[in-house]
Amino acid sequence: MNRFISIAILSILHFTNCFSQTCGNDSVVTRYTQEKNNGIRTNKIYVDSFDLTNGRVYSSVHNISNNTSGGIIRTQGTFVKKLISYNALHDTIEYVELQGTGTGFADLNKIEFAYTPSVKPLSRIHSHWNGSIWTISKSEVWTYNGSELILNYILSDSTGFISQRNYFYSGNQQTSIQFQNYSGGSWRNIERYQITYQSTGLRDSLILQRWDLPTGLWIDSIHAKYDTVSYCVSLYRDDFATNDSVRYIIDSLNNIIYYSHHYYSGTDSESYSYDYFNNHLKLVSYGSHSAFPQNTSYTYDVYGLLMFEEFHAYSNTGSTSVYHRYDSLSNLINYEHSSGYITGDTYENTSYAYSSATHISLAYAYSTDTWNGLSCQGDSIIAFPIAAGGCGPLTYSWSPSIGLSADSIASPLVLFKDSVLYTITVTDTIGQTTTTTFLADPDRKLTITFDSTLCSGCPVELHATPGYTY
Repeated sequence: MNRFISIAILSILHFTNCFSQTCGNDSVVTRYTQEKNNGIRTNKIYVDSFDLTNGRVYSSVHNISNNTSGGIIRTQGTFVKKLISYNALHDTIEYVELQGTGTGFADLNKIEFAYTPSVKPLSRIHSHWNGSIWTISKSEVWTYNGSELILNYILSDSTGFISQRNYFYSGNQQTSIQFQNYSGGSWRNIERYQITYQSTGLRDSLILQRWDLPTGLWIDSIHAKYDTVSYCVSLYRDDFATNDSVRYIIDSLNNIIYYSHHYYSGTDSESYSYDYFNNHLKLVSYGSHSAFPQNTSYTYDVYGLLMFEEFHAYSNTGSTSVYHRYDSLSNLINYEHSSGYITGDTYENTSYAYSSATHISLAYAYSTDTWNGLSCQGDSIIAFPIAAGGCGPLTYSWSPSIGLSADSIASPLVLFKDSVLYTITVTDTIGQTTTTTFLADPDRKLTITFDSTLCSGCPVELHATPGYTY
């Protein structure tokens, strides 16, 4: 059984503080952004409504500043729709990109996957639609024997580059891998792995050989032993012309799971680390150093879907950090960016929500003053809803009603007294509902304390909370 997922990707934006749709074929993405630039804070609400019938996106941005709703900027355009099909084991079997035209969709790009019964890759074909037919831009094909041991892997692309790997065995023991490029009508040797074994059958050594064109012979280049615990081998290669140094860690499947390159002509370096998820090799970290370091790490679920991405960069004047968080379908749900430099500090936090005619998304934005942490008892703010999806118009119900200018509107005036947690329920015209909460909790609360052990009739000196007068 295959599982099919449709993902609408933003290309232009549409926004308003209270948006709903009329049961149309729309997919709606809302974003709530809090920004701080050198102490100046702003809130923005973005709403993008993607029409999945005609490929058009209606976009707007709503600014909220100083507890006041700013202007709304509206635009429209087209977007790219991505369709992904999975098999029962969560392996991708087809990936398609469709370009919106305003009246429908046109083919753009696709990748088709095929697997063996044991879910080993058979082919991965990248194609581009040229307006009349699909043209292959990249092709990967794997060949196996009757025991499903790999015999050949061939890669070709639209530039005319073709390469292959040939795998050789003694029984079920892999003894060598030969790397070749196709040029001038024939295959040309490039490199070869020779694998030796212990008497127990475990891998002992890996010998990397290069093809010497003048002599037509394989020449030993690097020799290293397999680690008996990890079953990996570390290979080091030094370039005496440039003084560069490269290190590979190769696992028992002959995949590079770690690569580092040190450029000894300067201070530059880079490294890559990989790991397996659902039998697929994924990049888990990347680091580089060019005067100053920067690094990126990736976290996946057990099926290999990206869940979290983290980036850090440093210099002698400050640093930058960026975080991306994704849901179980790899949709972005949170983006966070912060930087601190001598010239100033910036911060941005954006939350994403996804909705449709059969799913309502609801959240509430806080005013800039509240985000500044300056709310006091007796203050009041306007609650700004971020609602999308469903079959509009939407109706609102706040509970409890204490401290509200009204309990059945989208944006009531909220009076800050004691801490109150409001529950807001939204209902559309066909009975679909969703709920969220809004916490009205003043940062500065008036308290009066005194020593209760004083004797009856004794004088009492009262002190107000700092910042208050009496």
